[in-house]
Amino acid sequence: AVLPSVEIKNKIDLCQQKLDDQEWNDLMQKANIAFAKDDYETALKLYQQADVVKPNQPRTIEQIIACKKELKKNDIDFPSLIAKCKKSMVFIENYNGTGSGFIVSSSGVMVSNYHVCGKDWRRTHVKASNGRIYSIESVIASSEEDDYIIFQVKTLGDTFIPVTLASKLPLEGERVFAIGSPNGLENTSSQGSITGFRGKMYDG
Repeated sequence: AVLPSVEIKNKIDLCQQKLDDQEWNDLMQKANIAFAKDDYETALKLYQQADVVKPNQPRTIEQIIACKKELKKNDIDFPSLIAKCKKSMVFIENYNGTGSGFIVSSSGVMVSNYHVCGKDWRRTHVKASNGRIYSIESVIASSEEDDYIIFQVKTLGDTFIPVTLASKLPLEGERVFAIGSPNGLENTSSQGSITGFRGKMYDG
């Protein structure tokens, strides 16, 4: 600024280039780590940031394409999945209010929260997706502290559609949806993502 010269400008440009190279390398390293962990959403964002710092680098473009390909492969058709899972959901009602649960076996074993029906399971009615209403025959396991109850309904000769249980925990950032019956609104769904894990976690 005091005494402009071509030499000083060239040195400034060289410094900026070295800074860009360093930032690009850092972003690419973080992106490669995320990609290796199958965290393609994080990897894609980092590769795209690297592409802003140093546009159109062959390695960056190649990895951006690879991330998009993997994300498309793992893309979830949420409307179809929600429609499928709703067949395994139940609406629960007793004099305390309403809640929801889900079916884990074709023979009528179901799971809900203890606060929904644990204390009053004998006076609880369970409505399945077929429109029929069942009473709870017996409680298999329950915990007021952990807020769960596993129970068997009187099947009336019917068979049920169980949910497919996951074999592993989801990753942080993974998209998920929840189906419930808040305030009596049966099978209401909402989408979100895993932001973290709190309390007890069970794997497998």
